[in-house]
Amino acid sequence: MNFVRTVFLLLLGALLGASHVAPVWAESGLDQDMQIWAPVNLEVPVTERARILLQAQGRWTDNVSDFTLFRLRPAGAYQLTENISVAAGYMWEPALKGSPLEQRVWEQAMVTVPLRKQFVVNRFRLEQVFREGVGTTGHRGRYFLSYFHPIGESDWSLILGDEIIFNFNSYGNIRAGFEQNRWYAGVRRDINELVFVEGGYMLQLINRNQAPNGLNHNVYLRLNVTTPTLSKLGKPPVPPMEDFRRPQEDLNF
Repeated sequence: MNFVRTVFLLLLGALLGASHVAPVWAESGLDQDMQIWAPVNLEVPVTERARILLQAQGRWTDNVSDFTLFRLRPAGAYQLTENISVAAGYMWEPALKGSPLEQRVWEQAMVTVPLRKQFVVNRFRLEQVFREGVGTTGHRGRYFLSYFHPIGESDWSLILGDEIIFNFNSYGNIRAGFEQNRWYAGVRRDINELVFVEGGYMLQLINRNQAPNGLNHNVYLRLNVTTPTLSKLGKPPVPPMEDFRRPQEDLNF
C-alpha cells in the first residue's frame, strides 16, 4: 500500500503543480484554449489474448467553437501476460481547417501493476509521424503513467494520469526535445461488463517552435464498447478480462 500511496501522491502532486505552473506560464504570453476531446473506442476480442482496437476521435477547439480535428486509429493488441500487453497501429488525420494531412504508425507496451483493487499503469509508445508537405519522418516517444482506483463496490472509478511527449528529431515546424505534458484527472463509470464511459479534465502544455507555447484546458469524454470474444460467439457474452473493472488497452490521447 505504501507504493500505491506514493504513486497517488506523485500524480496528485503533478496535478497540483500544474495548477500552479499554468498561471505562471499564462503570464508569459501562452496561447490558451478550451477544447473538447471525444473519442469513441471499439474493442473486438478475437481470442482471449488478441484484440482488434478501433477508435474515432473528434476535437473541438477555439474555445469549443469549431470542429478542427478528426482521427481514426485502428490497431491490434496482444496480451502477453495478465498484466503486460503490446499493441501496434495506424493513425489517420485528414486535412481540416488548414492543417495538413497527418499519418502515424505506432507501437506500444502497457504494463499494469495490480495492487489489491487498485492499478498503476505504465504505457510506453513510439510513433513515426508522416506529415503532408514535410520530407522528414518524425520520431516521437511517449510515456504515460496513470493510477486507476475503483471506488468501493460501486460502478465508479477514479483515474489520475500524467503523460510526457518528446521528439527524437526535428521535422517540419517541430523541434527535437520536449514537446508536451498532459496532466489528467477523471472518473469512469462501468455501465456493464462491456461498456463504460469516462469524463475528465486535462491540462495540456505544448512547447512550440515557431509560435507561442500553448496551454489548453481540455474536457475529455470517452465511450468504450467491447464486443463478446469472437471465438465464443453463440455462447453467453464474456467480459474481456476476468475482472473487467481494470484499465483497458489505451489508444487515447
